[in-house]
Amino acid sequence: MNFRTYIKNLRYWCLPVGVENLLRNCVSGLNLPRKLRKMLSGNEKFRGCHKNERCFILATGPSVNSQDLTVLQNEICISVAEFYHHKDFKTINPMYHVEAPSHDPFDNLTITGIVNNLKKFLSNKTNIFLGTTSFKYSFYNYYSDNSNLKDLNINFINYDYSPQIDENNFSDSNIWDLTKNPFACKTVVYSAIQVAYYMGFKEIYLLGCDHDYLLRYFNNSFDGHHFYADHDGTDPEKVKGHLEEFTLERWFEQYYFRWKQYRLMNEYLRANNCKIFNATNGGMLDVFPRVRLEDVV
Repeated sequence: MNFRTYIKNLRYWCLPVGVENLLRNCVSGLNLPRKLRKMLSGNEKFRGCHKNERCFILATGPSVNSQDLTVLQNEICISVAEFYHHKDFKTINPMYHVEAPSHDPFDNLTITGIVNNLKKFLSNKTNIFLGTTSFKYSFYNYYSDNSNLKDLNINFINYDYSPQIDENNFSDSNIWDLTKNPFACKTVVYSAIQVAYYMGFKEIYLLGCDHDYLLRYFNNSFDGHHFYADHDGTDPEKVKGHLEEFTLERWFEQYYFRWKQYRLMNEYLRANNCKIFNATNGGMLDVFPRVRLEDVV
């Protein structure tokens, strides 16, 4: 066991979860640029702003092509990732949009592509939440260096030094606080759920959360993960290359942690008077109660 691992294990067994989270927030805060700290504090205005309302999180799984989403045009919607490619995006007109933080192997070209699409499809009335870290090609670094992003309604979520949500911390309100250092997101849907809960929604409905990548692995297919053609996505070659690096062992690991973390999210939300439902047409995600969109809207 090396020294770093020893210290990590010592911290895990000796520090109460609350103390560890406090230290993590302090370390993260010290590393943040002053302007970003101010913008994170500004997320306070979203706390409870939709108390006791309901929302729909619109993800990009291929199942949304089999559903009539125009029924959502008068609902509060949170779109994620590249949902703006959906043919009914303008009709639905999501009030909020969420992007996960960038990571390897993606670079400034990828960020530029995403930003160009945000400018193309979203208006300055849409509240955009961008996850960011200290990664070289982060959204915040791009924002700082490029004035062309500043005419959009941008808000940041800090995922630098973010903890993984687990049995020890899932009930700690600090890791659900958008002004602080919320738990790490393995998928952008995590971020959207954090945003929805922070805003006070009492009912959250998921759409397009197919999570059927494992089936495609067994079919030797790295395409068709989204409702749009893969070549229409941002930086498709990097996305494909990233997925091709996943071994079966890694997929099993991803599924185990996602399912466990979704279960913990569900437990926390329900304990805090927020119910989450899966209105996806099919898919593998069985953690949340299933509902049919046509029965809800």
